[in-house]
Amino acid sequence: PRTLPELPQVAVERFAAAGQEQLRKAYEEARAKPSDAGANGRLGMILHAYEQYDSAAPCYARARILDPQQFQWVYLLGTVQAMAGRNTEAAASLREALRRDPDYVPAQVKLADVLLALGRLRESQQLYESLAARYPQLAQAHYGVGRARAAQGDAAGALDPYRQACALTPVFGAARYGLAQAYQKLGETAKAREELALYRKDPLGGPVVPDQLLDQVKALNQGAVYHLRKGVSLEAAGRVQESIAEHE
Repeated sequence: PRTLPELPQVAVERFAAAGQEQLRKAYEEARAKPSDAGANGRLGMILHAYEQYDSAAPCYARARILDPQQFQWVYLLGTVQAMAGRNTEAAASLREALRRDPDYVPAQVKLADVLLALGRLRESQQLYESLAARYPQLAQAHYGVGRARAAQGDAAGALDPYRQACALTPVFGAARYGLAQAYQKLGETAKAREELALYRKDPLGGPVVPDQLLDQVKALNQGAVYHLRKGVSLEAAGRVQESIAEHE
């Protein structure tokens, strides 16, 4: 018989009214159908939507065990493991997800990010470089190449990928900061100051990798804070009408 992780214990009463009702229904369904991957996974998605990453993980793990061929559950498991800082586990889950769907770009980007966080710099760089070659418009891939090279002490090698990321997404705070740091290390202080000034204008601005599965998770959050954050993000990306809709 399969051994399933226990369902997490969550203080439902701490959530807003809409969230409480969502969670109660999802818990009831998961308890009523303990062998149903969808019921367990949906509970994980709702907990994930409210940023309860440690609680979402065992739900996704249960769904993965119950439906081991399903890409969605192992990918979302890796995502919440990464968000909770459990990078070794996240790397294993994301690799497993990519064996099921090797072409899912968000999973590739997340795996590269996790490998970088683990200090596996060459592996991370190779994955970012592969992504940048296959998807030249993917600003995050170029930014990742720059980060990996910079982390290995190659400030000169980090310049071009950082520049490419900024060319693709001019409002990309993290890439501007990385570029400024690289210029500083190379003694080009005027250029470093210029990039820092651009970084300070919008330090949190940047592109978002389109992620259909994560969008499904985020859509489950019925709280106002989520829609406010999304509205701000859409405004920063120049998608004004969508931003207005989220604020409303």
